[in-house]
Amino acid sequence: MKSRALQSCMFAVAIALTAGCSTTYDTGATTTTTVSTTTTLPKGTTEELLANILSAVTGLGDAIVNDSAEAKERLAYINANWKVVQEDFGILTTDDVDPLSRLVALANTAVTRKRPADADKAQKFLPAVIEALLEKL
Repeated sequence: MKSRALQSCMFAVAIALTAGCSTTYDTGATTTTTVSTTTTLPKGTTEELLANILSAVTGLGDAIVNDSAEAKERLAYINANWKVVQEDFGILTTDDVDPLSRLVALANTAVTRKRPADADKAQKFLPAVIEALLEKL
């Protein structure tokens, strides 16, 4: 008899516990988020676009340390120029473009992961990579 009483008591406790764990959704609550971004792609010659990238990378490490908003703006400018300038590389091989692509990726990593040393490294090697790339165009 004790075991039946114990079983019914455990059953009652289990029902009470599961009743308290139900999830209720408020179907009347709505959340709407609207994000609007307008990006104007830069225009210019390949040399001008690459100079824009170099200009934005110069001092990017300091911008990461001092103000992440400025660093994000610089990164957006780098990426916009990179997107446009890639179209001019149709005649080049992947091996020709890869070093510049890696430095742009390094700048992205520097800003997203807050690593100013990576931005400084991109700044250090970018002039030589751009010069070599322009010679092949």
